[in-house]
Amino acid sequence: MSARYLQVQDMACDTFIKIAQKCRRYFVMQQSEEQEPFVDEILQLLHRITVDLSPQQVHTFYEAVGYIISAQPNKPQQEKLIAKLMELPNNAWDSLMAQVAQNMDVLSNLDNIKILSNVLKMNVDYNRNVPTARDAEVLNVMATITSRLGPLLTLQVPAILDAVFEPTLTMINQNFSEFPEHRKFLRAINLNCFPALLSISPLQFKLFMDSIIWAIKHMMHDIAVTGLNCEHLLFADMESTQKQFLLAYLELVFNCAGIETSISNVFFQCHDGPQE
Repeated sequence: MSARYLQVQDMACDTFIKIAQKCRRYFVMQQSEEQEPFVDEILQLLHRITVDLSPQQVHTFYEAVGYIISAQPNKPQQEKLIAKLMELPNNAWDSLMAQVAQNMDVLSNLDNIKILSNVLKMNVDYNRNVPTARDAEVLNVMATITSRLGPLLTLQVPAILDAVFEPTLTMINQNFSEFPEHRKFLRAINLNCFPALLSISPLQFKLFMDSIIWAIKHMMHDIAVTGLNCEHLLFADMESTQKQFLLAYLELVFNCAGIETSISNVFFQCHDGPQE
């Protein structure tokens, strides 16, 4: 993996993850000719192995080691291996968060954004996880990042929606009472990166609108208000002559007509202005 050529590194990483998937238990067992399990040696040399890899190659490598660690049957030992594996990215996270605590402007630095993105990718493989294992803190972090960076993040919104928006939507459309962090994230996009909504695909926009409608129907008062505020802000910014937005508006009107009286009361109250 220390080869100079990108294609050779790609091949090495792809081969390693295939071996890790097929032979993971051999990496965590100490073989007769070894002084320690091979996974321990990998973790000790982690920086040396990954220092010349691209971010995507590092993610592949970490995923491969994750497969290996999952084969460790001893849970306390497995937790130690995970802690060792995540030591480098988590140290980078802690360092960046310490800087943010002193000065939020560090999040405007593109190099710091890359660090943040890479650490999040390595910690949470969000969109491929089962719903109950998707950490809601990911949505809270994305909402905060969107609020802080504002227009700087606009071009990245479609990719972010692909990664965390659509997977969460399959969770909230089956259970209105859980995952309220999803709506906070949408409101952050609406408030700070509205131009991004003009460039997303019609399917993504429909999903965006569906989530607002489901928020309005939410049994929790705060989430219903958040949904109504999203709706108010969204249409305040929209050009009504655009067909996509007109259809969305009509759909929203039809859905609001079917909302129970208690939520409808909130609806009319909220149209006095969005709540912060």
